[in-house]
Amino acid sequence: MEGVRISINLELVRTIASVLTVVSIVIAYLNYRTSQKKSLADLQAQKDKEIFEQAIQSLKWAYETITEGMENGIPDPSRLKWLTGARHISRYYKLKELLLTETYKLICEENEEYWRHRFYVLLDQQALRNKQYYMDTSQSEWPENIELKSAMVINDFSNWQESKVDPLDDIEKSSLIQNGKPFHGNCGRGLESYHCVFEEIRYQMEQEHK
Repeated sequence: MEGVRISINLELVRTIASVLTVVSIVIAYLNYRTSQKKSLADLQAQKDKEIFEQAIQSLKWAYETITEGMENGIPDPSRLKWLTGARHISRYYKLKELLLTETYKLICEENEEYWRHRFYVLLDQQALRNKQYYMDTSQSEWPENIELKSAMVINDFSNWQESKVDPLDDIEKSSLIQNGKPFHGNCGRGLESYHCVFEEIRYQMEQEHK
């Protein structure tokens, strides 16, 4: 009887040891997988950092190229400068598509918005409304100076795209009024009066439709 009891105890010990071994293996594997995922994530983040930095550099180069030699705030109607600027912007788009890290995607969008505004202000010139700005009038048969596609690429970048998600869409005015301080300070006083104008108009419209 004693021998049977010892045998059972030995079997139990072996079973527990086997279970503990399996658990240890599973824990070790999970730790390895976690470590591997973190390493891959770190590598991707580092890669995206380099891509992001070059992408923004491309936008800077595009702007610097277009504004080089600028007089009276008007970009120089140089075929080469517009072509080069458009190429930098085109490469920016390709670099942006390579980003996989959400943080760098967001930072890239933020920088893009900044440069879009800079380009919009730069191109918002009366002189650029005139086709003569882009033409070489000395060549009557084909009066092209600035290559049309390059100008289209640059101007397209400068304008807000409807396909973009506007971060303001997630913000409610009522929440700002209730939880923030949008009507504080001198600017806030003016905004509050401005807000009241539309609240009054909305109230009158509601009364008319009753």
